[in-house]
Amino acid sequence: MLFDDPIKLEINIKYLPTVTLTDPDILFKLWEKVNKMPKFKYINTNDNAEDKIYGYIYLLDGNKYYYEINNNLIIDDFIYGINQSKDLEDAKSLIRRLIFSKTNISKVLLKDKIIAFNENTGFLLNQKEKIKLYDIFKNAKEVDSSKEISALFEGNNTPLYIIRVFDNDSEFLTINIYNEKYFSVYYLDSFLYLLKGNLLSFLKKPL
Repeated sequence: MLFDDPIKLEINIKYLPTVTLTDPDILFKLWEKVNKMPKFKYINTNDNAEDKIYGYIYLLDGNKYYYEINNNLIIDDFIYGINQSKDLEDAKSLIRRLIFSKTNISKVLLKDKIIAFNENTGFLLNQKEKIKLYDIFKNAKEVDSSKEISALFEGNNTPLYIIRVFDNDSEFLTINIYNEKYFSVYYLDSFLYLLKGNLLSFLKKPL
């Protein structure tokens, strides 16, 4: 095997909290896929994409390897897999699910600047309001039915409110509230998931 006994995977992406994976079963399944992939010498292209995932793989013997994921999976000085191969896409999907999990996304709602907009105005949320937003977001249920997701978006639903989350002056997270049942989440304009939760009532009440 290429990597024996990985004990920790550190996952980073700009603006979001670091995720540390130590579950041995998940690590084993992930590295079983990586070790089956063909590898090719990596030529540095100075890829500085904002949505690049990166971090370190820590091994039982004390070694660690830098990795990054954008279109490719790069570990140390090699590219692993072939674009759109199942093993590669499965590995990338698992790592993305961890960094973009609802639990990890919800953490930024307590510390960053948040502004809620409707068609008329925008207002900055204070800490008490951010805690309420955090609670609703964390307890919302992810919609995994493609039929349900398509029905909402094909209905030309215009968001009644838009919540924008900023790091300094850089907006990195957008939450679109469509009605009392659904809201969607975007990271740097990339759709993450549709959630069921009543953010609308919270925003319509005097805060």
